Amino acid sequence: MRLRIFLFILLALCFAPGVYAQTVIQVPYGTAHFYWDAPIDPPASESGITRWYLLSCGGADIRIDAPATSFPVKTAVTAPGSYACTLRAANYFGVSEAAAFPLFEAGYVPPVVANPRIEVR
Repeated sequence: MRLRIFLFILLALCFAPGVYAQTVIQVPYGTAHFYWDAPIDPPASESGITRWYLLSCGGADIRIDAPATSFPVKTAVTAPGSYACTLRAANYFGVSEAAAFPLFEAGYVPPVVANPRIEVR
């Protein structure tokens, strides 16, 4: 009986909500960029050539023309904050499934410390 209770608790803990939560990363708003790998050209059979990408971030959809493989965060989002962004490849026939960037929080880097000095008092 104890073994069954132990196994039940163990299984409940293994499948508890939040166990697989993704870590939010912090990035500097002014200098961070999104990066991705360009699709193989020529593409595999039954795949089209990527003509542009669609970046969805903060409620905005931004078209990025190929062959670009990076884009500044501060151009995609209007202010520091927490974001979940996706990227899709597109051509004249449609768009691919969305690929998710890691969840991130963009913020400002603190200013330079003013008047550093050494004093003898």
